[in-house]
Amino acid sequence: MGDVDELRTLGHGAGPHGETLLRERRRPDGTVVHELVVNGVFAMDSTETSSELELAGFAAGARGAVLVGGLGLGYTAAAVLEHVPGPSRVDVVELDPHLVGWARAGVTPLLARVAGDPRTRLHVGDVAATLSGGGAATGPWDAVLLDVDNGPDFLIHAHNAGLYEEATLSAARAALTPGGVLALWCQGPAPALLARLRRLDGSAREHRYAVEREGRRFSYVVLTLRRPASVGAGPGGAALARPGQNERMAEDFRIEHDTMGEVRVPAQALWKAQTQRAVENFPISGVPIDPALIAALGQIKGAAALTNARLGVISEERAAAIVEAATAVAAGAHDAQFPIDVFQTGSGTSSNMNTNEVIASLASPAVADGVHPNDHVNASQSSNDVFPSAIHIAATQSLVQDLVPALQHLERSLEAKATEFAAVVKSGRTHLMDATPVTLGQEFGGYAAQVRYGVERVQAVLPRVAELPLGGTAVGTGINTPPGFAASVIGIIAEQSGLPFTEARNHFEAQGARDALVEASGALRTIAVGLNKIANDIRWMGSGPRAGLGEIALPDLQPGSSIMPGKVNPVLSEAMTQVCAQVIGNDAAVAFSGAAGAFELNVMLPVMARNLLESVRLLANVSRLFADRCVDGITANVEHCRFLAESSPSIVTPLNKYIGYENAAAVAKAALKENKTIREVVIERGFVTEGRLTEDQLDAALDVLSMTRPAL
Repeated sequence: MGDVDELRTLGHGAGPHGETLLRERRRPDGTVVHELVVNGVFAMDSTETSSELELAGFAAGARGAVLVGGLGLGYTAAAVLEHVPGPSRVDVVELDPHLVGWARAGVTPLLARVAGDPRTRLHVGDVAATLSGGGAATGPWDAVLLDVDNGPDFLIHAHNAGLYEEATLSAARAALTPGGVLALWCQGPAPALLARLRRLDGSAREHRYAVEREGRRFSYVVLTLRRPASVGAGPGGAALARPGQNERMAEDFRIEHDTMGEVRVPAQALWKAQTQRAVENFPISGVPIDPALIAALGQIKGAAALTNARLGVISEERAAAIVEAATAVAAGAHDAQFPIDVFQTGSGTSSNMNTNEVIASLASPAVADGVHPNDHVNASQSSNDVFPSAIHIAATQSLVQDLVPALQHLERSLEAKATEFAAVVKSGRTHLMDATPVTLGQEFGGYAAQVRYGVERVQAVLPRVAELPLGGTAVGTGINTPPGFAASVIGIIAEQSGLPFTEARNHFEAQGARDALVEASGALRTIAVGLNKIANDIRWMGSGPRAGLGEIALPDLQPGSSIMPGKVNPVLSEAMTQVCAQVIGNDAAVAFSGAAGAFELNVMLPVMARNLLESVRLLANVSRLFADRCVDGITANVEHCRFLAESSPSIVTPLNKYIGYENAAAVAKAALKENKTIREVVIERGFVTEGRLTEDQLDAALDVLSMTRPAL
């Protein structure tokens, strides 16, 4: 079979296009290619091309959601996730449910990466229906990328033709955010399709590409249409400029004002003057605040509007408009409108005002005399109680909904291996030197316990993380807050989220200090320390294949060297240890920041939020990957483990009670020096003939499996 490709079926089913087959082709040179075959006709393979990367490139600059039409083998979605840093969400809509199922099952490494990325949302459905508002995914999107082939010889051309009808294209354009782009991949020139796009927008463009693959030259086309970043328009064309707001429009900018004067703001932006000042003041890292934090700010603003209406602070009409806008913000629909760098004013005031301004812009068209960022959206609040509350909400949600389930998933995988390896005896090790035997199951049971205790540590800190400073306003006294405000807002958030948020027991502690976040970060550091030990042990046990310990075999995931053929490395253990290093470093910054409270306010809040939320996200993601891609696939080299255990001089330990410690030490040294077994040396030195012990006692004492349990 040396010159014949080996084929292996990875998935097979009947879908909307007919019979769908996903298979793996292993070529004689060792190259592995994944292929998609529909109704017996080759559709696509995983041979590297640049077309998906070029298509994904049109999403550059996206900060909100991106829609990818068609999953296929996952290349376009993967290109967006790996090469476009900004999107907060990637909706992938695929008509064939089998492809989505195979992605979620991780049938191929690329599909697994797409499905495993926390930004990915996989949807089974029709792309045309989705773009027209009838699908599972909802816009608006900063970019819509359609890589569903529209060529005349494509086997499902009849279905795809409907996707490119003018009505669908018009709906796709309407689903874009201002400045958003629609990009369509075509296997060749498509003049009729380009004409349709240009009827919608005269600026539609054709981009031609050529690529060589396996000695053949391929050409393809990407057609693009960009929705205008219209002056003063928000999503759906909602006007941002209202009569009487004293805004002067320029070609690409509009003029906003605050208490310090006028500011030029991008015409299409939902934010206003204070946000723009912060954007200009803090061009530091290029990293905005976490989407989870934006969502929490939206939750607070919506709950505050409901409460302010009940208490008579704002009108019901304004409250309804604010709630609708805040809900959209909390859902992530406007993440691209939060451009302020994470390294900003230490109280988070800039991001709180960013939230107020975006919500006011979204809500104003629904209210006759508009919505003001401070007077209405921020009513009864201060940045000093809102922003830390948002951190606590985002942290609690991330810990409960992301980290704890991920750790429990890893614990179950480790516990399953503990059961599977219960009778696999191996040499114990202390100081990296041979010690008395243990079972591989005992070691994995210990790892499972470490992870389980990590969950307990997280759960132990949650009551304090879930305490919210809301209601303290500027310095903890609650100035400008009506009675009952804090309890109502927190109650609404708790009810909507299903999480046990409570009002701070002491508002001065809750605003002057961030001890609960420091405590939570400390728990994450402890978890990272434990996971680092687990990952290190596993890669040590899997080291080899000839010159290492070789006690277990780890799944082969990818080639390990650009120069050494056949080398495979413990890549997920290495990824895990890198995550642990980052989390431990993040904790150092959180601890330092927690010590920076001065009187009634801590002024290191944004960096604390950034590091804590990143630590949670990293630990959650790597725990699931480590369980699924590493632990679940570990196998034990049973005979080799036993050989090493029986070869260890430390198994002499049970003989102490028969021949004494000093004699036992001499036996161990002789066995090692003379390359003999412990049993052989004991008999040669006459301990059996002298009557110190019988051969049966000797054999029972040297039973390595019995050494893994307390002596009776």
